[in-house]
Amino acid sequence: MTSPRHATVNISGGNRTRIFLDASSTYVLGLNTGVQRLVRNVVRYAGGHERRLGIDTSAVVCAGGAFHPITENDLAVGGRAAPGEKSPGGRREIASLAVRPRPGDILILLEGGRRVRHLRRAIRSWRQQGARAGLFVHDLLVLSHPDWFPEGTEAGYEEWLRWAGENLDFYLANSETTRGAARHFWGRPTEGIDGSPRRGGASVHLGCDFDRDVGEGRQRPERLRWLDALDTEGHPLFLAVGTLEPRKNHHRILDAFDAVWSRGDRPALLLAGREGWLAEGLLDRIARHPENERLLFHRSDLDDAELAHGYTRAAALICASSGEGFDIPLVEGLAHGLPVLVSDIPIHREVGREFCRYFDVDDSDTLAELIHKVEAREPVAPSDAFQADVCRTWDTCTGELLERALTLARSSK
Repeated sequence: MTSPRHATVNISGGNRTRIFLDASSTYVLGLNTGVQRLVRNVVRYAGGHERRLGIDTSAVVCAGGAFHPITENDLAVGGRAAPGEKSPGGRREIASLAVRPRPGDILILLEGGRRVRHLRRAIRSWRQQGARAGLFVHDLLVLSHPDWFPEGTEAGYEEWLRWAGENLDFYLANSETTRGAARHFWGRPTEGIDGSPRRGGASVHLGCDFDRDVGEGRQRPERLRWLDALDTEGHPLFLAVGTLEPRKNHHRILDAFDAVWSRGDRPALLLAGREGWLAEGLLDRIARHPENERLLFHRSDLDDAELAHGYTRAAALICASSGEGFDIPLVEGLAHGLPVLVSDIPIHREVGREFCRYFDVDDSDTLAELIHKVEAREPVAPSDAFQADVCRTWDTCTGELLERALTLARSSK
């Protein structure tokens, strides 16, 4: 990603605090996993909280050691609406002037930030001019379980977190589980809120609602009809949503369904997620499975509209992961009124509470029994998760994130 200009622009905020939301990776890559879902929704809903909080907000991207303003439309999935031409490397040129920071500004690195070129130089420059900067921590799984990731991934992340702990002013996390892991990494207790990664931070649970307009431009009627057919051919549809990677335990899900299918039950299983790392064995198992494209399906390209439709057609959602920072599909499933069958790990207990049905992460037999109960329409968990504030809107999440960033940044002075 390159910047053709080095002049600056002063985005006026009067006497109001200006909060800048870094969305560099989302802008460049155009992906739509949990991190990008957070980024897009916070950028989308931040403006609605400006008057109440006395702030002005703007999304920015880092290029050439400076931050440049962008709009919500620039963050479209796949970069479809992003302005400017693509360079030969596939990265979009930034057409805007750089933001001129001023004392009291707040910068939030929504994506974690470590892979963005020149980011550290830009942060140092802003902080030297009196701005505050904070990091949003999504998880520390690459440090606690490096075997789940490509070799060598953990070294760069650990070095980045140590730099952040020494150079940033505050941090936010997507759960108390993640916040506790971050505080442990930085060597401090987990109680309290104050203003530095070296001393503390705050957690904000994520949202789960789909915007009605998302995916409207490329909605594929044939894909929606295909999802409808899965549910209407006498095969209850079970969903598992997430990138195909080791910690998601798709092999364990397949073990459970093999047991269910072997005794004559005929539920359908849809694995909805892009192909990730260390997934070659799983992809081969799917391709060779006797039920592939009969009762077992993998789709890597469902957009948000199609995924939302899938939730409306499903009999249940399965989240079998060994580790998560939050797990957005869990709350999306609850928001759609589905039975949600989840592995019994700390983050799932924090997020799903009593509204999910739990199974041991290594126990495919218990999962198979839960699948059978869903088929038989037996109750598997309470269904009033909305009333208990387990399912939250992205608007609510955004308001809390901005409030806590303000508190943390101001207390770091």
